[in-house]
Amino acid sequence: DAIHNFSDMASLVIAFGARKIARRPADAKMTFGYGRVEIVAALINYTSLILIGVYLLYEGVMRWIEPSEVAGWTVVILGGVALAVDTLTALLTYSMQ
Repeated sequence: DAIHNFSDMASLVIAFGARKIARRPADAKMTFGYGRVEIVAALINYTSLILIGVYLLYEGVMRWIEPSEVAGWTVVILGGVALAVDTLTALLTYSMQ
């Protein structure tokens, strides 16, 4: 869950930065503007999600092979933090449309 929270925050920061850069007007060096920065940011976000997904799949298989004890309160606290971060991400995404 900590990886999920980190990836959410990192994706939000990358998207926010790309949106700021993409709004710049065209100039002599960038005659079509900076709109393609959002595409590069999306590529970075999707690539990181794929890598994190592969890592989580690996961890899941390893826990299936060799199970460990679940720390209940840790799961509840991290779930609450994840819910708060996801809510913040949704609100910021909605406000930026």
